[in-house]
Parts: sequence; structure tokens; C-alpha cells
Amino acid sequence: MTSSIIEGIIEIIFVIIFDFLFYFTGEIILSIFTFGERTIARNKRKKESLAKSYIFMEISVWIGFLFWISVIIIFAKLFT
Repeated sequence: MTSSIIEGIIEIIFVIIFDFLFYFTGEIILSIFTFGERTIARNKRKKESLAKSYIFMEISVWIGFLFWISVIIIFAKLFT
């Protein structure tokens, strides 16, 4: 019982850290590729509908995830 609680807490910590990292990496990449039209400011969700902000949040997380996987693969190939 205690081990499952500890595993759950560790899982939540990793999910929060990685989602935060992937989200902001994806937002930065989207901002670069849209030449600043899509800003990283936190108050932009007030301007967008809830569905649109959720879709872009998911896109940002996936772009950030793919970016970091690509970085890991490139470094692995460089140093092996």
C-alpha cells in the first residue's frame, strides 16, 4: 500500500516536470516558427477560446516532446 502511494507521488512529480518542460519548449518552438505571432505570454488564454487553447497546449506538449527526443537521439549518435 505504501509503495503504491510513493510510486503515485513520484509519477505525479515526473508528469508535472516533464509536461512543464515539454509545454514551454513547444511554445518557444511555435513562437519561433510563427515569427512571434503566437506569443508565449500567459494571458493569451483570455483571448482564445477554451477549445483552441487546449488544442494548442496539446500541440505544444507534443512538439516539445519530439524536440527533446530528437536532441537525445542526436547526442546519442554523436557520442557513440
